[in-house]
Amino acid sequence: MNYSGEEPGSLRWSAVIPVYNERDYLPRTLASLADQEQPVRIIVVDNGSTDGCIEDARALAAARDLDIEFLEEEAPGQVHALKRGIDAAETEFVAICDADTWYPPHYLT
Repeated sequence: MNYSGEEPGSLRWSAVIPVYNERDYLPRTLASLADQEQPVRIIVVDNGSTDGCIEDARALAAARDLDIEFLEEEAPGQVHALKRGIDAAETEFVAICDADTWYPPHYLT
């Protein structure tokens, strides 16, 4: 589902995902967040991944027409990646998500 066509201000949730080498898990995580009952803007913050997980995530986003923002954070560490993603969020609510976790459809509800 692509939520970029929503009216400005109607999107209430952002999901920030700090990522470092999560190739085996990130696609399922992104799919589970894209399938939420609530519209969500997904913000993926790459923290120096070298395993191709970000390229795979971009391909998944294109294939499923997902509204995912990809950011990079050069300072190592999850705290820096989270700050970068939270600073980029423009929604009322921000969910902090792990790149290796599957979220049930009602997670944001």
